[in-house]
Amino acid sequence: MQLEVIEKLSKNYHGKVVVSSIAITAFLLLTTLASVSQASASTIALSNFAVTPAQSAKGASVTGSLSVQNLDSKNTVSVIVTMYDNGIVVADNSANPTSIAKGDTVTVQLQFQTASSAPHCYTASASPGPVTIGYCESGGRILGGTTGSINTLALVASAVAVASIVVAGTLATRRRRTN
Repeated sequence: MQLEVIEKLSKNYHGKVVVSSIAITAFLLLTTLASVSQASASTIALSNFAVTPAQSAKGASVTGSLSVQNLDSKNTVSVIVTMYDNGIVVADNSANPTSIAKGDTVTVQLQFQTASSAPHCYTASASPGPVTIGYCESGGRILGGTTGSINTLALVASAVAVASIVVAGTLATRRRRTN
């Protein structure tokens, strides 16, 4: 499939080597990043992320909790969880990683002091992966109180896809100047 796309790109750009190279490179980078993001998220999955109590003042003691599922049906996995408050690392279990048997789900809880004032945007990442999940409390600046799984490589792959479509579209619609 990649070769078919490359051939079509080359024909559409009438031998413009630079334009074809840019489009081909963007396409190959996109397919590579998409493959990597799928592989990296296949070992573990995160869900049920919460930090209590909500809307805590800066420096307050809170507990972060999330479910980590081992998606590997053959091997036990050792997981390191890191939690963030508005992008600042506030806790991790690197001194004592959580061991999860094949196919099992465990709840990981970490206690920490908040690094910023409410409302908070909390994030948790887990390795191997990395896999990330996060949410913002209501009144938050980023996600507006919603939760959702975030995979960094998937976000990068999406950005590259949009950029390559824009570049290819712009170059394809550009008309030749006549002298």
